[in-house]
Amino acid sequence: MPGGFVSAMETDTPGLGAKRKSIAFITTTILAIAPSTFVPNEGDDDDDDDDDVPSGHMPPLVSWHRGRTRKTVAGIVDKLGPYQHCVRHAYGMHSVDFDKLHLLLQPFLGSPNRTAENKMKGAKNGSITGELPLTVALRCFAGGRPEDISLVHGISHSKVFNSIWKLVDAVNKCPERAFKHPESHVEQQLIAGGFKGKSFPGFSVCAGAIDCMLIWIKKPNAEQCRISQVGEKKWFCGQKKKFGVCLQATCNVDGKFLDVAMEHPASASDFLAFATPGLCHELEKPDFLAPRLCPFGDNAYVNCQCMATSHRQSTAGTNEDHCDFFHSHVSV
Repeated sequence: MPGGFVSAMETDTPGLGAKRKSIAFITTTILAIAPSTFVPNEGDDDDDDDDDVPSGHMPPLVSWHRGRTRKTVAGIVDKLGPYQHCVRHAYGMHSVDFDKLHLLLQPFLGSPNRTAENKMKGAKNGSITGELPLTVALRCFAGGRPEDISLVHGISHSKVFNSIWKLVDAVNKCPERAFKHPESHVEQQLIAGGFKGKSFPGFSVCAGAIDCMLIWIKKPNAEQCRISQVGEKKWFCGQKKKFGVCLQATCNVDGKFLDVAMEHPASASDFLAFATPGLCHELEKPDFLAPRLCPFGDNAYVNCQCMATSHRQSTAGTNEDHCDFFHSHVSV
């Protein structure tokens, strides 16, 4: 404020001066925030085919068209430099592996939308096709921020998330990427050999390490409970005091998933998640597992023909206690 105005207010009567100060403060605050109130937010302008805003009209709060230059994967990789470890850190894999993955998922990534006249339906800046959605999703999975990814790839912020879900859907549709415990006895023996190499006493019968974890979710509402046919209390885990879904996974010695199932609410026990149709029924089939092989689990499961768990209430210093110690190392 100008110095003269402040001086005048300070020399006025106390009550009137306080009112003037309040009015001046409120007016200044409104004028400060007013410009940001009428500036349109950035929306999903990549697929906006509307005309520009006519002159003399208030622009919509959805978005103005923003010109963007689509980047190519080859150009992005080239700017990362000649060293493959830079690509590996940025996208979680080397260029050769990326090309293999793109070739595998290309039939499931979908094609650009077209109009009834078979014309390309897309953004003013050009459609997001080819390897770009895959690159965007992998960069996000490797730890990139959506805001930075949108700038690097020349797409809008919302298209980053669209690319992520496009990749997720493609992987779920691809048979070669499906989680399935190997049925070949040769592959099973290789898995057991990997665990034997990591096991101090040389356990040679482990066909996979199995365990459950809780995936936290927000408290489901009444409509979601009705659709899932699961009551509200079933989604709550009393041990961890969280709402969630039970995720059960089996992996090899390198941490690669062999089987994944997420079909039960948080209140379900680990053994219930295992005993329902799925991997358990496969393991119980005659000759599914190679002779003497079985997965290793903790005491949340039950020791049976298709599951090896540690001993319950073993005494310290006994052979059972030693076995439990090394068993836990293998399963972890």
